[in-house]
Amino acid sequence: MSSGPSLGAFRHVQHLWRKNRGLLTAFGLALIVTVFFGVRLAVHAVYWSGHRDAELAEWMTIGYVAQSYRVERDDLARAVGVEPGFGRRLTIAGIAERTHQSVNEVKTALLAVIRAKRAEDAPGEQ
Repeated sequence: MSSGPSLGAFRHVQHLWRKNRGLLTAFGLALIVTVFFGVRLAVHAVYWSGHRDAELAEWMTIGYVAQSYRVERDDLARAVGVEPGFGRRLTIAGIAERTHQSVNEVKTALLAVIRAKRAEDAPGEQ
């Protein structure tokens, strides 16, 4: 009677484990890291495919707006009077409060930069 393919594969893995424990451990860790980043990439792609050009809301950060509209974060920050890199977690409402503007003024400034950047990227489509 044959030992079957599953028993043969198990014995092969046992042999590899005994002879190459470090190599198999490194391979397992590399596999886990690869799966982690693969899942992260898939989740990111699915999320942002449905959140392109999202309507501006008070809870959005400069980074969120930059990602949604595909423009540089620093350009948006400068437009609303915030030092690039400063207050990375400030929301539109927080920026309005800090710069003594209304939320609508901040939104208008952001949209103006977005329109200008898009006009630069597509000069023939004005």
